[in-house]
Amino acid sequence: MDKKQRDIMAGRFIIDGSIGDRIQALRKELQLTQRDLAKLLRVSHVTISQWENSESEPKGGNLISLSFALNCSPTHLMYGIDFDKVDSEIQPNTLCIRYPVLTHAQAANLEKPLDVNALKNIDLWFESDAPLLGDGFWTRVNNDSMTAPLGLSIPEGTYALFDTCREAVSGDLVIAKLSGANEATFKKYVVDAGEKYLKGLNPAWPMFVIKDDYEIIGVAVETKLRLV
Repeated sequence: MDKKQRDIMAGRFIIDGSIGDRIQALRKELQLTQRDLAKLLRVSHVTISQWENSESEPKGGNLISLSFALNCSPTHLMYGIDFDKVDSEIQPNTLCIRYPVLTHAQAANLEKPLDVNALKNIDLWFESDAPLLGDGFWTRVNNDSMTAPLGLSIPEGTYALFDTCREAVSGDLVIAKLSGANEATFKKYVVDAGEKYLKGLNPAWPMFVIKDDYEIIGVAVETKLRLV
């Protein structure tokens, strides 16, 4: 991998401005009014105005549709990563979105929606075509609590992608923050007889009851294991 490709993967082609600034600039470049763009996306022109004024942000299917309408990648809209500056043969698939890799401590202090400016300092980003409902991030599994002797196992060193807008249901793998904790924890979310629990896939790790002293930050939707 040459320097240009490393720079792309490190997310260094980031330009200034908000997502609203980029939507407005691209819309005007295509000589579309807000109503024109709204018709293409089948949303109201008020929604377009709110996006451009950074009062709200496009999510999920709207983000994908908007990127097609404005002839750019979803990553460019969300994070300002300018793929127009790089060779076409190393551009990602437009249906793939790049998400930042956060530490468990960063995940515990995550703000919703994600602070785009804060993400400019993140060096490592991975792509995914998983159908997220909103903002997402990767994190590296940092212990063996999710390593199971049988069935689904997510060993230490695996990267997991989390959807911050997906509602957790019993059986989901989640990243959660307990009250007073400095780091987030990756566990299986279980609801049984009205009680809520977090448990590891590793039976050696105890399952514990959670009350109102926790926050589910995101639901896992994909994992990957890097060998190098």
